[in-house]
Amino acid sequence: MRSVLPPVQTARAALWCAAAGLGGYGGLSMAGQSQWAYPAATVGALATLQQVVRGRRLQERRVLAIGIIGGLSPLLGLRQLEPQTVRLSRWTRGRYPVPGRVDVRYYPGIDSSGLWRTELARVVSAKTGRPYAVGRDWPRQSRIRLVLDTSPAATNAPPPAHRRLSKSITDLIGPTAQVGKIDVDDSGAITGFQVTHQASVKLAAGGYRARVERTISATMPGRWRAHWDLEKDTARFEVRPTLPKQLWLPVTDAPGPNALANYRDVAIPYAVDEDDRQICWRPGVVPHFLFTGQTGTGKTSTALVVISGVTRAGWAMWIADVKRIEFRAFREWPNVQVVASSIPQIVAMIHQAWRVMMERYSLVESGRAKISDFEPLFVLIDEYTEFLNSLRSWYASVKVRGDASVPRTLDEIASILRLGRSGRVHLVITAQRPDVALFGGAAAGEMRDNLGQRMSLGRLSPSGALMMWENASVGVSIPRGLVGRGTTFDADGRPVEVQAYRFPDLDAPAGGEEAALLGQLRPARSVHDRLLILDPELPDSEAGLTWSAYAETRWVTAREVPDLDPLNHPGESVDGRVAGSALGVLGLVSSAQPDPAIGMGAVIPLPDRAGFGVVDDEGDHAGGSVAQLWPDEGDGYDEESTSCPERLAPGDLLRLEDGLWVVVDEEPVEDPLEPGCWVISWRDDSDDAGIVSMPDGESVTVRLPLREDGEGVQW
Repeated sequence: MRSVLPPVQTARAALWCAAAGLGGYGGLSMAGQSQWAYPAATVGALATLQQVVRGRRLQERRVLAIGIIGGLSPLLGLRQLEPQTVRLSRWTRGRYPVPGRVDVRYYPGIDSSGLWRTELARVVSAKTGRPYAVGRDWPRQSRIRLVLDTSPAATNAPPPAHRRLSKSITDLIGPTAQVGKIDVDDSGAITGFQVTHQASVKLAAGGYRARVERTISATMPGRWRAHWDLEKDTARFEVRPTLPKQLWLPVTDAPGPNALANYRDVAIPYAVDEDDRQICWRPGVVPHFLFTGQTGTGKTSTALVVISGVTRAGWAMWIADVKRIEFRAFREWPNVQVVASSIPQIVAMIHQAWRVMMERYSLVESGRAKISDFEPLFVLIDEYTEFLNSLRSWYASVKVRGDASVPRTLDEIASILRLGRSGRVHLVITAQRPDVALFGGAAAGEMRDNLGQRMSLGRLSPSGALMMWENASVGVSIPRGLVGRGTTFDADGRPVEVQAYRFPDLDAPAGGEEAALLGQLRPARSVHDRLLILDPELPDSEAGLTWSAYAETRWVTAREVPDLDPLNHPGESVDGRVAGSALGVLGLVSSAQPDPAIGMGAVIPLPDRAGFGVVDDEGDHAGGSVAQLWPDEGDGYDEESTSCPERLAPGDLLRLEDGLWVVVDEEPVEDPLEPGCWVISWRDDSDDAGIVSMPDGESVTVRLPLREDGEGVQW
């Protein structure tokens, strides 16, 4: 290539011009001809600038020429390119010059028929972005000339990207496919297009339609999707929208006093899908809600969004705060009647909710009331798995002879899930992960089905996706680290990826935007009195307190017994840093009066140990070597292993050639443009996505999701 295109050499001429200008200025000044010194310097500067501009233009021509020659080389059949093999001349003027004439010499044995000539013109057109056509041909000299086509028809021809798109659609769908209107953005990039065809029979298979979408995503920038109308033989392709990484809960008008009359129409918004459509929960239609998600995925914040919607409608909310600290600030939130933070209190709360439901059934049965008379009651049970474990442990300490082997609380929860809709008693349950054992026994499937409104926050394992969505590929590619990103049902009952609304911090500093939003979201009217669950009275017998004593303990309003209201008794103020330290828990230091000699805030130097790197202030390791491993051990995936592209499944981790770990988000399909290859669609934790084509049987490095028993998934 160097012999064909000599390097651009204008720097020396620019230096000579600059030197001449400076020399003329200095010499004329010393000779007393100062009136000519400044013109001499100006001429030198202009000549230098002209050489710089000329060099830049020549370099641009050289870069374009290299691209043209490189594209034409495979078509010429020559082992070595001589200086006259490809000759570019008659360059156009303007910001982006192109050659007006391209003379090409080729191997005499090449069949210079119409197809070959057309391919030559196509290559030059693709490299320059301007239309070219064959001007003259000298077969005896094995030489052909391509000229810039300036005719109106060629000038108005579609850009190369549009022609390439039309060819791709024809190859994928068939000769009847035609690309219609093409949408572009300000930079000219394609953002959407319409397709008409007569291949609905072939496209009836969902797998084939998915293959077309993946191939378009592989051959064009961005992630693409299609809306198919097989009845009208049309399809609309568009770039898949990008979900925002954070959405604050918007302030909307509260349902007001007509919420009860319009009970079935009340919608509680909690997320937004990729089409910017708001996802809502309608308790009057789907009575119960299930949230799942690991710690840090935004599960609690989304539950707070639901609590806000319920209380703003003027409806009562009861909360089981299993972790005892998550909903502590909601004890004084309007229309939150009770926050139970101990297992005995939670048992009493669930029992009374069940009693409310059963009493309402009795009222309707006796004709004394109608279902439409009842105020909805919402009961939230946070961290359901932890609640089950604590409940079983506590129940063993109060169980007496004759009691059931399992606490009646579980039966009451199951009963509310079955009958709560007509009684207008609604359950909201949060859990770390979906699990058959979560609801226990043979009723697990029934209870899970009764939790009709569902949302999974964060990435699911294939088994968890099957449990939650009855599809092992749904939600398994959610990027990790995106708080609030998850999967839920849309208005049509289909699981879709969404971004949940974020609820402001209840401890937000006063005067800030977050505190202002919190004030706007706070219900304007408090309809329901706060309730207190009193401790059960000790029985006269020596049997002690039983489950029934705790479940049926007395409730009172907070106004009746202000002395027992915990909001009136904040407790003794302590140094939280000291009280929560190991020394404080062990009773070796007083949290009320910390010993300054202990120095709770002091940094205790550690002895230097050989073999351990020291981390400097910038976070870099000053000694030793620490490998950046991703994913980490214990992240729900097995150790590295090898597989082949056709055996990958959604949820598997795949290491690309550049070392990046990505998650497979769809079933691999055969590459329609590369026979013997498989198209792998992937996403990474930064929410970037892409497609890679891999040969059949190629060895790839993967990490497979662990089975529920902790063992690696076996093929």
